[in-house]
Amino acid sequence: MGRRHTLSVALTTLLIMIMLGSSAAPLALEEYNAASTHSDSGIHAEFNHPSIVVVGSQIEPMTFDAVPAFGSEAEGDCTPPIICPQPEPPVKVADIPSSGTLGQNSGMVAMDGMLYFDANTPKSQLWKYDPSTNSISEVTTISQSSAYGGQVGKYGGFAILDHILYFDATESASGTELWAYSPLNDTYWMTEDIRPGSAGSKPGSSTGLIPMSGKLWFNAEDGTTGSELWSYDPTSGTAEIVADLSLDHLALLREYSLV
Repeated sequence: MGRRHTLSVALTTLLIMIMLGSSAAPLALEEYNAASTHSDSGIHAEFNHPSIVVVGSQIEPMTFDAVPAFGSEAEGDCTPPIICPQPEPPVKVADIPSSGTLGQNSGMVAMDGMLYFDANTPKSQLWKYDPSTNSISEVTTISQSSAYGGQVGKYGGFAILDHILYFDATESASGTELWAYSPLNDTYWMTEDIRPGSAGSKPGSSTGLIPMSGKLWFNAEDGTTGSELWSYDPTSGTAEIVADLSLDHLALLREYSLV
């Protein structure tokens, strides 16, 4: 009787442990299957397949770990199970009217969801492409009387500063100077006539147009000091010479009695 009672108590205790769960050890076998190599391509990959581990009455989350695979797919081996992306043919998104072509001055620049570029139709002007409407439109009509138009971005290219697009452009009367375009009110203007007359200052011809510290920096020729470092401040709307390197050079020579 005593032995039967003891056995009954032990079985009852074991049943309770099974029902409530035990933290001592899993009640189910944890099993991992390793898939290894794509023999044809020479790619080695080890994958731990998803598994479920029952610990007492708790089900642990599924896990998945993979070792990155590198190999022949880099050379175009797309045999199964490797899946390579399929190339897509190029699509013409817009056609410049009047037998026009993209300009060869400065490429393209993106600003606020638009693409800006120079195009010849046949005169060089600033154009923009709107991907939301899949349409292009001409932005400027600078120097329409000239056979070459505005020659947009020919010397300094494009630069963006505080949502304003800056570029050099050529007008018949003022020559090549720094211009700006604001998409906010769809207006463009010459920022300053650094070198009065048709010769122009050719801003950025050596340096390009560099936005930094709230200003635009570039080389320019004012007809007096030669090509020097200039800056343009959008807040004041003025351009100024930063340093006359030729004078500094002469001062250095005089300091050492070389001239």
